Amino acid sequence: MSELKALFVEQLRDLLNAENQIVSALPKMVGAAHCNRLKALFEKHLEQTERHVDRRKTSLELLGEPADSKACKGMQGILAEGEETGVCEGVG
Repeated sequence: MSELKALFVEQLRDLLNAENQIVSALPKMVGAAHCNRLKALFEKHLEQTERHVDRRKTSLELLGEPADSKACKGMQGILAEGEETGVCEGVG
């Protein structure tokens, strides 16, 4: 595999993991939201993110690569920070 393709595949796998983390976190955020508008926005974001996951998997498959993810430490940090501030309580 060329270095450029390898880098691209690595980044797709990182993004796949980040999107999956968001998919896991959003239902908890929907449940914690007190405002109906905010709940609706979180639900819409969840639907969009689920489509992103499908696109990442399809992209990897089109490249002839397994749709495996690579731990995205950046998203882990964002969600952990949100939990610390109470914004994403119960998410981590």
